[in-house]
Amino acid sequence: MNRAEILRDSLQTAHWLRSTGPRTDDFLRWRDAACETLREMLGPEHASTQALRAAVGPFDDVEAEGLQIHGPDGMLARMDSATPILRALLGEDA
Repeated sequence: MNRAEILRDSLQTAHWLRSTGPRTDDFLRWRDAACETLREMLGPEHASTQALRAAVGPFDDVEAEGLQIHGPDGMLARMDSATPILRALLGEDA
């Protein structure tokens, strides 16, 4: 897979998660994979890597116990904040 395919796959997974109402563990796996992907592609200090981490965070141990789906800190809001960052890397409109 090239970089564009990996980013598109992450966007498709986010879309699927939104439609399933996601479970916390599914969201956390997506979040961690997306952050790791950008860290490997761009480096940890790149603005897009940091923006994605800020969009899907915070990263707390308590999150493993369950996250809300809705609300300003819910999983859907986090994915909605992350999607434009990933789209921008593909050169797509957010």
